[in-house]
Amino acid sequence: MDKTKIKDHNAVQEEKFLNVLKSRMVDGIIYVSSDYATSNKLLADLSIPVVFIDRKIEKGGNMGSVQIDNYQAMKEVAEYISKKGCNGSD
Repeated sequence: MDKTKIKDHNAVQEEKFLNVLKSRMVDGIIYVSSDYATSNKLLADLSIPVVFIDRKIEKGGNMGSVQIDNYQAMKEVAEYISKKGCNGSD
């Protein structure tokens, strides 16, 4: 399966899941998306709060995001493991 078909399939799946959430009248959505453009289009008409996880978005209205610095986080993990005495040869 080529990448275009996978992306299209993911967008269809995301739309199905979002429609289920909309129909259940949830109070908000915490959302991890593989494609911001698709999810932004699907979520644009919602009036409930939406928080994207690990995606930089233009904040506005009902949308916000929570992010981490992945590079810094992995650096801290490596330092922690090194201090514990694990050097990769165990």
